[in-house]
Amino acid sequence: MSRTIAWFTAVIGYVIQTKSLSVIQSDKFLSLDSIRSEGRMDISRVTVDQMREAMTIYLTFLHFVAIMLLLPIAALFRKDPQVERESEMEQEHEYELQEMSPRGGGTIEGRSLSMDLSLDLSNLIPHEPTPPAASVLPSSSSSSSSSTSASSLSLVSNSTNSFSLQNMFGFILPTISVGSTALYIMKLTILASFLMIPVFTYMLALSLSPAFDVALIQNTSVFEIVTLLYGVCGISRRKYIFRNFLVMSAALLSILIISYTKATCDMLAGKLSINPTTGEVSDPFLFDRLKASLLCGLGNLPVGLFAVMWNRWFGQRSNTMQQQSAHLSLVGIICIIMLAPFGPGFTIFYDCIQLFNGDELFWLTLVGSIFLGTVPFMYALLYLNRVSPPEYLTTCNLGAIIFMGIMEWLTEPVQTTIVRWEVIGYIILSLSCIFLSMVLN
Repeated sequence: MSRTIAWFTAVIGYVIQTKSLSVIQSDKFLSLDSIRSEGRMDISRVTVDQMREAMTIYLTFLHFVAIMLLLPIAALFRKDPQVERESEMEQEHEYELQEMSPRGGGTIEGRSLSMDLSLDLSNLIPHEPTPPAASVLPSSSSSSSSSTSASSLSLVSNSTNSFSLQNMFGFILPTISVGSTALYIMKLTILASFLMIPVFTYMLALSLSPAFDVALIQNTSVFEIVTLLYGVCGISRRKYIFRNFLVMSAALLSILIISYTKATCDMLAGKLSINPTTGEVSDPFLFDRLKASLLCGLGNLPVGLFAVMWNRWFGQRSNTMQQQSAHLSLVGIICIIMLAPFGPGFTIFYDCIQLFNGDELFWLTLVGSIFLGTVPFMYALLYLNRVSPPEYLTTCNLGAIIFMGIMEWLTEPVQTTIVRWEVIGYIILSLSCIFLSMVLN
C-alpha cells in the first residue's frame, strides 16, 4: 500500500464512518414518528430517550470491536517491505562488523547477534560433525561460517514472517518478569482511558448534531492539540517551524471562514430562519448543536496525549505491524471492559434490537460503517504512522473536513447552498493541506 492510497483510505473511511453513524442516530430510525409509520413494535417498555442513550453506548462498543479486527487484517498483510528492508540492512551491517573483527564478533552488536542466532536456532539447524582442525583451511572456515550465517538469517526472517493464531498475542506480552507485564498492562490501560473519552463524546455528539458539524469540530480539535503536543514533546521534526506555523494558521483561518459562513448557507438553504421580532436565529436544535460542539471539542483533547504516548511506547519501527495491531486490539478490549458498567440493562438492549429486527437498511448502514469506515480508517492511520513522520497524520484531519463538505454537497444537493466566502475557505484549506502533506512527508 502506498502512502497516498493510505491517506485517501483514512480520509474516506472517516467520512463514511461519520456519515453512516449520523444516519443511524438520526430521526430516520430513532424517532417515535418513524417507528409508528414503519409499523415496528410498540415501545411501551422503552422510551425514545432511553433508546438513543442505548444506541450511543452500543455504537461505542462496536467501534472498539472494530479496532480488534485490525489484528487479523494485519496478519493477512503481514509483510512490511520498508521495515524488512531496513532490518536486512542492519543485519548485513552487523555481519560485516563481525567479519571485520579479528575474533569474529569483537563488537557488542556482533556478539549479541551471534548469541541470539545460537539461542534461537539451536533446535532448528542440524549439527554436522566438524572436521579436524588441521584439515580445515582458513578460507573454507570463513566460507562455511558465512553460509551458516546466511542460512541462519534466512531462517530468522522466515520465523519472523510466520504468524498464527496461537502466537497472536503471545509475541507482544513481556516474558521477563511480572513487573514488566504489569507495566505493559498499565500502559495499555492509560491508552485505553485516553481513547475511550474521545470515542464516546464523538458518538454522543453525532446523536445531537449533524455529521458535518461534528466532523468540523472534532478534526479541528485533534489537529490543534496533536500539533501542539508533538511540538512540545519533541516528536515532530524541528525544521521550518515558522513556515509551517504560518501554513497551519492559514488552515485554521479557512476553517473559521467555513464554519462562520455555514450558518449563512443553511439560512439560504431554508434550514434556519430569523425571528422577525427578536432578530435571533430560530433553530429548535441550536442548544443541542452547541452542547455537541462543546462535548466533542473538549472530549477529543485526550487524543493528543494518546498520540504522544503511543509514539513513545509502541510507535517505534522495531515493532512490526502485527505487534502494533495487537497492542491496539488489546487497548480496544480494555476499553470494552471499562465501558461495560455504563451500558444499559439487557431489557433495553433487547427492545432496541427488536425495533430494528426487520430493517435491512439499518443493518446495512451499520455494517457499512464498520467494514467500509472504521476498519479501513484505523488500519490506514496505523500504516501511515509507521511509514511517515508522526506529524504527517495531522493532514488527515484537514482532508476529512474537505471531503466531509464534498460528501454533504453530494448527498444533499438540494438543501446545500454555497456562498463565495465558503468556496474561498475550502480553497485555502485545500492548498494548506496539500502543502503540509508535501513538507511533512
